[in-house]
Amino acid sequence: MQRRSEFAAWGCVVTGLEICRSSATPLASLGEFLGQLHRRGWHPADVRLVQQSILELLQWTTNCQSVDQAARQ
Repeated sequence: MQRRSEFAAWGCVVTGLEICRSSATPLASLGEFLGQLHRRGWHPADVRLVQQSILELLQWTTNCQSVDQAARQ
């Protein structure tokens, strides 16, 4: 399997993040999305990179929302 470019990986991160954020079950949606990458022949290291990036961004956005809500109180 050939490794993907950083640009391709970043595109998947953005797409996957949007899918997760618009879902009632973000982690299940993430699993489905990562499965699609795997079935399309993505290198396992690239899939892990996309997964880790999406999880970090989901955590960051959740933390930012919590801070924002606390500031409004």
